[in-house]
Amino acid sequence: MVAVDVSADALALARARGAEVVVDASGTRDVPAAVHELTGGGAHVSLDALGSLAAMDGPTPAGMTVVALDP
Repeated sequence: MVAVDVSADALALARARGAEVVVDASGTRDVPAAVHELTGGGAHVSLDALGSLAAMDGPTPAGMTVVALDP
């Protein structure tokens, strides 16, 4: 599992819950490129829980992103 966030606390929690890779988006210019590099080719699927258009652009080789929306 890869976690991407701008909060150090959120990334620490993700790592404690099993994230193998964490990316601090506040200090990373190209998050999709960082995910590709750190995972050796990209994630199989990405899950965006914020509705970020930037999150949908490139984290997976096939471009598959699941967007979680709160009704």
